[in-house]
Amino acid sequence: MQLKCLAVLVAALMLGGVSSGVQAQARLSDKDVQQFMSNLDNDVKAFRSPFNSALSKSPIHKTSQEQSAQDLAKQLEKQTGDMLDTFNKNQKADDQFRAVTGTTQQLDPIVQQLGAQSSALPSWQKVQADHLTGARFWGVTLRIGQDPISMSDLDC
Repeated sequence: MQLKCLAVLVAALMLGGVSSGVQAQARLSDKDVQQFMSNLDNDVKAFRSPFNSALSKSPIHKTSQEQSAQDLAKQLEKQTGDMLDTFNKNQKADDQFRAVTGTTQQLDPIVQQLGAQSSALPSWQKVQADHLTGARFWGVTLRIGQDPISMSDLDC
């Protein structure tokens, strides 16, 4: 529970500067959306190495669960890259963002099981913060743990 609160707090702090700009304009510029997608893609790439390292020290090391978790992380990296490519070509990536959301929500409980001391946690929190930003762009409600989180939940 404390870890979830920390992740939401980090996301809220990172979004503090974005929220006023998002509310001030009806639609973000294509450049802003492209930058968000690029940030997410870079953060997902940076997440994979510490995640794989943390898995190798976990109780699921050398099991099919470890391989499945690594495959999900690889899938997320491919999806974020594809989303950025699609947006660069068509200035639209709604379907790709939904796919990224699904994979992110599958990975979250695995990362949480690795524990608060996991080397993957800081990079995962960056991915989550980026993802929450994207959710605000598209008006999507995310699940962190078992609870739905929408951007309005972060407003005080």
